[in-house]
Amino acid sequence: FIDRTRILVEPVAENQLKTKRTHNVENSEGYIVLESKPQKSLEIFIELVTHGVPGFIISREHPQKLRRNHGLTKTPIFWLSQSEDPSAMSPNDLSKLNYILRGFVERTEESVILFDGAEYLATQTSFETLLKYLQALKDIIVTSNSILIVPLFKDTLTHIEFSRLEREFCVL
Repeated sequence: FIDRTRILVEPVAENQLKTKRTHNVENSEGYIVLESKPQKSLEIFIELVTHGVPGFIISREHPQKLRRNHGLTKTPIFWLSQSEDPSAMSPNDLSKLNYILRGFVERTEESVILFDGAEYLATQTSFETLLKYLQALKDIIVTSNSILIVPLFKDTLTHIEFSRLEREFCVL
């Protein structure tokens, strides 16, 4: 058994393309991307990591599938799941995930984190836990010149829940 809190995840970009980026996202900011499936959010993330920004993914989609479907060979990916899979991170172990993410962003000048699992986290824990976790994650992002991207299906939240998230994040 290896305690993952002692593992340092190396920040590495997928590529260093010289083409102009098409998505206008700013460092030290958190974004909610309204979509039923994480397509636009993955598009933004992939554009950033192929233009020299180290990235990190936490997703409900298994890492092997993400790597295969999107050509991600270097990006660290954790699967948000209760599974015993080595790439899995339990929604009940958010402090460990926070520790790993903080270590990741502290080791680079800028980075991008894709958190695809907001609805799952709210279901497995509560909306309050989700909100507190995303607020803590945003605090890490703001102080580390990084970008947080959270795909979110708006219909899964009440109006009040969405309004609370909307106050914290830029909505795309």
